[in-house]
Amino acid sequence: LMRVDFNVPLDGETITDDNRIKAAVPTFKYALEKGASVIVMAHLGKPKGKRVDSLSLAPAAKRLGEYLGMEVMMLENLRFHAEEQAKTPEERGDFGKQLAALADIYVNDAFGVAHRANASVVDVPYAAKECCAGFLL
Repeated sequence: LMRVDFNVPLDGETITDDNRIKAAVPTFKYALEKGASVIVMAHLGKPKGKRVDSLSLAPAAKRLGEYLGMEVMMLENLRFHAEEQAKTPEERGDFGKQLAALADIYVNDAFGVAHRANASVVDVPYAAKECCAGFLL
């Protein structure tokens, strides 16, 4: 389960600057070369806990797949869930545990959000079986 920062600028469904996606590619390639199956999680924009179709991560998943030469499994925008940015552990509830349960290893390669108290950054590592940092971090 890899947390990345794919908060990229969009013009409709077109990514106008994919540097954040490119920067994460070495970590993905390393994990894949070692035989890992990777589930990607990220956020895009500020949907404030509501689903906003224009902030879907589908364009980012497609672009990452192009760089890797394969389809990727990416969770939809974490910020569609209010628990992701809730201020207290009580408000975040089990969201981090639910994410951690998806995989055996949590990799944080989200340099741009590593300082944030988001469920995917602070709660998942506590619930994950193993944790590590990606090359970008």
